[in-house]
Amino acid sequence: MRTTERNGKHRGMNGVMVVGRGVLLAVAALLAAVGPAVAAGGHGATIRGRLALVWGDGSPEAPVAVGPVAVVTDAAGNAVEVEIPDAVAAPFGGLLELDGREIVVRGSWSARPSRIGSGAVLAAVSLELAAPSRTEATTALTGSQPWVSVLCKFSDSNAEPEDLAYFENMFSDQYPGLDHYWREVSYHNIDILGSEAHGWYTLPHPRSYYVDGSGNADLDTLFADCTQVADGDVYYPTFVGINLMFNEDIGSYAWGGNRWATLDGTTRSWRVTWEPPWGYGNVCVMSHEMGHGFGLPHSTFGNDSNPYDNAWDVMSDTWSYTVTDPVYGQVAQHTITYHKSERLGWLRAPEEVTVGSGASATVRLERLARPEWPGPKEARIPIGGSSTHFYTVEARRAAGYDHSLPGEGVIVHEVDTGRTEPAHVQGSDGAAGAELLPGAVFRDDANGVGVAVTGSDGTGYTVSVANGSAMAAAGLEVDAHAGTGTSSNADGILEPGETALLEPAWANASLGSLSPAGTVSGFT
Repeated sequence: MRTTERNGKHRGMNGVMVVGRGVLLAVAALLAAVGPAVAAGGHGATIRGRLALVWGDGSPEAPVAVGPVAVVTDAAGNAVEVEIPDAVAAPFGGLLELDGREIVVRGSWSARPSRIGSGAVLAAVSLELAAPSRTEATTALTGSQPWVSVLCKFSDSNAEPEDLAYFENMFSDQYPGLDHYWREVSYHNIDILGSEAHGWYTLPHPRSYYVDGSGNADLDTLFADCTQVADGDVYYPTFVGINLMFNEDIGSYAWGGNRWATLDGTTRSWRVTWEPPWGYGNVCVMSHEMGHGFGLPHSTFGNDSNPYDNAWDVMSDTWSYTVTDPVYGQVAQHTITYHKSERLGWLRAPEEVTVGSGASATVRLERLARPEWPGPKEARIPIGGSSTHFYTVEARRAAGYDHSLPGEGVIVHEVDTGRTEPAHVQGSDGAAGAELLPGAVFRDDANGVGVAVTGSDGTGYTVSVANGSAMAAAGLEVDAHAGTGTSSNADGILEPGETALLEPAWANASLGSLSPAGTVSGFT
C-alpha cells in the first residue's frame, strides 16, 4: 500500500493519523482509520489479516536483537503491530508457525509504542486461524529466488556510500557473491539469478521523518516510500524479495523478515530487508537478513537470551569467526541442519536419520558444507517421542563458507519448535566449547539420550546414538586398546594412548571414570 498525504497530514501503512511525526491521536481515530478489518469493542479490537514476522539486528558494536515482531496486515493494506504472548501462540505451534498465516486476533490497545511504525500496538488476548480447515503444509524452498535491491537516500543527505555496480556485483555467482553463497548453503536447491539493483533514489522526506529521536525506524513508511520512488524502474512481481538499501543508519538495527503488501497490483508476502550502510557493507549481514526473509529465526547457546552466541550458525553469531573480503566485508558461514531441514526443506531422506525412542544407531555424518559423499547430514533424536522437541546432530568441517569456524567436530542442538529461537547449541559455550571430537560424549541423563563420537575421516564423523531409558540403564562398556592395536590392561579405564569403543549401552556413562585421557567430555 502506498503512502499518501492530504492537508499536511501523513497516513502511514498502519492507518494511524500522525501530525508532524509520531504523535498518536486517540484510539477512536485509529479504529476509524484502519478500516473494516478492525472492529472496536470498548478499548479492544478484532483484526483479521496476514501475519508477518520481522527481526531487528544490532551492529557488532551494539549486538542487541529485536523481535520477532508480529505485524498483521488487513485486506486494505493497513498494518498493525500485534503483541502475541507465548500462551496465545502455543496452541498453533508457536509464533513462528503463524508466520504467513491469515488470522483473526482479538485484544486491547497497548500504551507501548510500535517498534516498526508510528501506530499503536494491539496486545493479543486470543487468536484463531481465519481458515482453520485449510492445510498449509510447509513446502521446500527451491528454484530461483531473485531479489531486487532498491537504493534510497534521505532528502537531507546526498551521501551514496557505494555505487550501483557494488550492489549489482554483490549478487554474483562467484565468491563471495550472494548467489554463490545461497547455492552452496542450499545444495543448489535455490539460486538468486535474476536479482537486480536500482538507484540511488531520493526519498520524499529527511531522515528525521523516518527515524525518531530515540533511533526507532518507521519500517512501514520506509518500505512504502522506498518502493514507491523506484516504482517506475522496478516491476516488483518479478522478484521474491526486496532489499531496501539506505544511505544513512536507520536507527540501531538492520532488519529482515516479510511484509504483506500490494505492489504493482500484486498482493502477497514479500521477503524484505532494511539495510543501513554497515549492513550492506558486510555480506554476512545480508546473508543473515535474507535468512530472516526466508523465514529463518535466530539460534542461540544453551538457554540464555543472547541470540548472537552460536558461532556455528549464520542466523546467530556471524561476526566472530568469519573471514573478511576486501570489498564485501565479513563473509557468512552456513546455517544449521534444523534450519536446512525443518524450515527450508533442503535435507531429505536419506540425508536425515531419526533415532526413535528405545532405539540406537551408528551413523556416519557427512560435513554440512560442500559434502563430498551422499548420505546423512543430520541425526535427529526425538525427546520423549516428540515431533517438536528433539536433538539434532551434525558434522562441521572447514570447507566452503564454513572455512572459518571456531573449530571442527560434531555439533548438537536441542530444538523446541514452539520457541521463537528454537535451536539451542549444546556445550560449554557456543563456539569451540560446542564441538565434539572422537572420544567425546554428549549426555542428557534426564531423557536417556546420548551421542558419542566414535570416529572421523576427511569429510565427516561417525557417531553412536542412543535414545531411551532402556538403553541408558546399563553402564559404560569399554574395549580399550593401545595405540599399536594390541590389547591393553582392559581395566575399563581409558588411559593415555588408549581408545574406547562405546557400545550402545554407554549412554549412562560416568565420565569421571574416563579420565585422565582428556579425550572424553560430556555436557548436560
